[in-house]
Amino acid sequence: MFSELIIVLVISSILGLIFYTYIKNTLKTSPVVQNSDEKQSLLPIHTSTCYLFGCQESWQLDRWSAVDDRVRGGRSQSYLTATPPKAVVFSGSLDTTALGGAGFASHRTAPGLLATLNADFSNARGLEVFIVAGDLKTYALNFSCKELTTRPDGRVESAIEFKANFQGEMGVVRIAWDDFLAYYRGRKVEGDNVPCFEPGNVKSLSIMCQSYFDAQKGDF
Repeated sequence: MFSELIIVLVISSILGLIFYTYIKNTLKTSPVVQNSDEKQSLLPIHTSTCYLFGCQESWQLDRWSAVDDRVRGGRSQSYLTATPPKAVVFSGSLDTTALGGAGFASHRTAPGLLATLNADFSNARGLEVFIVAGDLKTYALNFSCKELTTRPDGRVESAIEFKANFQGEMGVVRIAWDDFLAYYRGRKVEGDNVPCFEPGNVKSLSIMCQSYFDAQKGDF
């Protein structure tokens, strides 16, 4: 059992965040082992794959930064570090004592980074998370569709993000765009005017581990 999540954006047998595309409606289904009891997803994928980070694409770690609950007075912390071959380790600690059971730790891309990638989000249906090693905790990917603004005190203004959860277990997880739901400050947005995820308008991506009010805590 690992106390960290190791992910890569690489070809087939090694793990990562892979962005996949649909072209000319030529689809095929590909069963994917999502966890140890061999549950399978038949999400259609195209044979053409566009890599976001890893493989021939750098993670550009100097353009990711920690966004932890310390901005709200918490004590959680996260790290994103390189590990061969072209993988990253997402690790840290969730402290739930300072905020009454709440806690989160994440790393987010810098403004403009996603725009520099050779990826057409609008012509894709989702992405793949390849996990080299994990700790069975629940993680999330979050997309923002608006440029994030910074307050005078240096903190980033809260905004709606689109989140999809996945379990940190070795294997491949496919996440369709429809699985990214609107959240605001950790809570799901409800009501009649819930915004829809617009993959063609993504501005930033973050990898997160959160406590879900004491459901998970400690090292990850």
